[in-house]
Amino acid sequence: FRSAFERFADKLKKQTLCAVDTETTSVDPMRADLVGLSFCWEPGRAFYLPVRGPLGATCLDLATVRRTLGPILADEGVRKVGQNIKYDWIVLTRHGVLLDGVIFDTMLASYLINPSKRAHNLDQIALDFLDHKTITYEDVTGKGKSAVGFNAVPLEKAAPYACEDADVTLAAFRVLSGKLSEMGLEELMRNVEMPLVPVLMRMEMQGIRVDVNGLRDLSKSFE
Repeated sequence: FRSAFERFADKLKKQTLCAVDTETTSVDPMRADLVGLSFCWEPGRAFYLPVRGPLGATCLDLATVRRTLGPILADEGVRKVGQNIKYDWIVLTRHGVLLDGVIFDTMLASYLINPSKRAHNLDQIALDFLDHKTITYEDVTGKGKSAVGFNAVPLEKAAPYACEDADVTLAAFRVLSGKLSEMGLEELMRNVEMPLVPVLMRMEMQGIRVDVNGLRDLSKSFE
C-alpha cells in the first residue's frame, strides 16, 4: 500500500496539470475533518487516497500524506483545477497542507457562463456540459436517518465516488475553459475571479468582528 502511494506521488509531481478534490466529514470547511483526497490528470483515470475510513479499512497516515504530497500541492508548477476549490483550500490549509498553483474553478466558470442558473454544483455541471449523470453524495452515504458520514463509507464505494469527482472536474475544466474563451470571459476568470478565491478564503478563515451595538443602531437608522 505504501509503495503504491510512493509510486503515485512520483507520477503526480511530474504532472503540469491535475484536478484535486477532498472528501470530508462536514460541508463547513472550518469544521470538516479530512477523509481523503482524489486526483486526476488523465481522462478516465483517477486516484483516491483515503486518510480516514470505517473501522478496519486500510488508510494512509495523514502525516505521511502531508510530508509526501505537501511539497507537490505547494508547487505552483503543478497547476491545479477544482470544483469550489475554496472549500478544499480551506480544509487542506487547516490540515497543514499548503496549496498553490490553483488556476481554475469549474463552479466559478459555470457561474460566469450562465449567472442566472441557480445550481453550479458538480452534478449539474456534469449534466449540463458533459451529458453525464454522476454518482451522488447520497448514493454513497445514504439518506435521512440511515445516512452516514463519508468517513463511514466503505472504500469500495468511496473510491469510485471520489475518483469520479476528480475525473469530472478535469473534463469540465477542458470544456468550460473553452467556453469562457469563446465568450470573451477568459480574462475576467483569470485576472479577477481566480485571484479573489484565496482572498475570500483568508477572510473566511479569519472571520470578522461585529460591533453589535453599532449594527443595531445602523439597523434602526435604515428602518
